[in-house]
Amino acid sequence: MVATFCLPEPRLTSPNRSLPGTASGLHRHEWIKHGTCHRAPGGADEYYDDTLLLMERINGPEIAGLIAARVGRHMHTAELRAAFDAAFGPGAGNRVEVRCTNDDGRRLIQELRIHLRGVIEPGAEHGALLAAADPVPPGCNGGIVDPAGLQ
Repeated sequence: MVATFCLPEPRLTSPNRSLPGTASGLHRHEWIKHGTCHRAPGGADEYYDDTLLLMERINGPEIAGLIAARVGRHMHTAELRAAFDAAFGPGAGNRVEVRCTNDDGRRLIQELRIHLRGVIEPGAEHGALLAAADPVPPGCNGGIVDPAGLQ
């Protein structure tokens, strides 16, 4: 069976064609929902380069370790925000919004919205990008970290 997608294909160079999610078309959704608002002159390539640069640091042990330890279990928004404070400096967690969804009687963490402000480039300090953004409400108070692929 050949997968078909109704979202337009973003123009990507060959290195970015190997992004996680390209086989399933996730990169199309991400480009339409988030990338088209990204104010970078380099288009889709620059958006995905910036995204990968940010994810590399956010996937460090403080954040990714906490999330991995909570797979299948409940995680409080306050402990996630505290992990951002530990990783990126006091107040960083106040720039993280947790979105939850209900699924068959379970409350799942659906999305983390990390608010940043500034120029994303190699060498950029993630803590400074977070500190420059306005604080945001925490969102839901927590939920189950569902294993990848179940929802």
